[in-house]
Amino acid sequence: MHVATTEHMGGATPGEEKAEEEEVVVEKMEGGEAVEELSSWIKPSGGVSVVFEMFLRPRHQELLDAFLKEAQAETPAEAMEDVEELETRLEAAGRSGFTTQHYGQLLLLARELGDVTALAGFPPRSDAEDSVKVAAREGYAAGLARARAEGSLDIAASLGPEVEAAACALPCESHFNVFESIFTGRDPNDRDALTNNFRRIFPAQCVADAICAATVLERLAAGDRVLVILGCGHTDYGFGVPQRVELGLQALKHRLQNEGTGMLEPYRGGTDLFEPKEAPAEVDFTEHAGLGAVRITSRSTAEPRSYPVLQERKTLRTLGDFVCLYESV
Repeated sequence: MHVATTEHMGGATPGEEKAEEEEVVVEKMEGGEAVEELSSWIKPSGGVSVVFEMFLRPRHQELLDAFLKEAQAETPAEAMEDVEELETRLEAAGRSGFTTQHYGQLLLLARELGDVTALAGFPPRSDAEDSVKVAAREGYAAGLARARAEGSLDIAASLGPEVEAAACALPCESHFNVFESIFTGRDPNDRDALTNNFRRIFPAQCVADAICAATVLERLAAGDRVLVILGCGHTDYGFGVPQRVELGLQALKHRLQNEGTGMLEPYRGGTDLFEPKEAPAEVDFTEHAGLGAVRITSRSTAEPRSYPVLQERKTLRTLGDFVCLYESV
């Protein structure tokens, strides 16, 4: 995985109005490192995919495809000339809770460069029967089953059983330890104080992680480099999406090696997510497990949360979005 430098890329100071913050973020993005990184990363060789948490599978994918191919649209009704129109259509297809214009510069750059695929990377979560809601009510397995039925996890079928099993591996307790600490402010090293207060919603988080990881792995299997934009709650200490992608890569590399040699050596790797002997220390999460990220937006004032600890523990979890870069397999 390519490790980018960690740098603040935008966001307003506490107390600023939402409109002001969005203007600041978009302004920063126009000349920001994330855009420059994508541009320089793509030009040497084609085949790049950008996976967004902010867009929902499968509801938003057709609209993203249409936006990138606007110049080839057959009728005016199919064309989308600007990000504002895309945002209007995305909202009509299913609200994600994100401001599309925060990511508009990346979408415009992807369209300009041409050989870039933009992918919706997360499941819908507004309706009662969406997979994340089912997972919160009925558990992780039920959430995955619903994700397959709704089409948000259909991409996993092309990965092969071992890679799919890795992307959809059962959640591990160490991940819940960190997940719970985000909301309670508990030191993740203090396992004795671990509560079950957020145990019910944890499967929903993991279903979203699995869907995003499967989307990333499918593009890596196709030979693309992959840039992933997602919230830090899905990356803290390497848990969530990076953990599942790394496990899936082991199985994917084995499969590709078999295909290259014509051998049918069975995969003997595991499909269990890592369980560290000790909880992670209170350090910058980008130093854990080689995870590289660039913060590109901040949503702390535009979308205030009900848990004040998310505002306070800036060293552990900054409210914003991060970029993970994966080289092609």
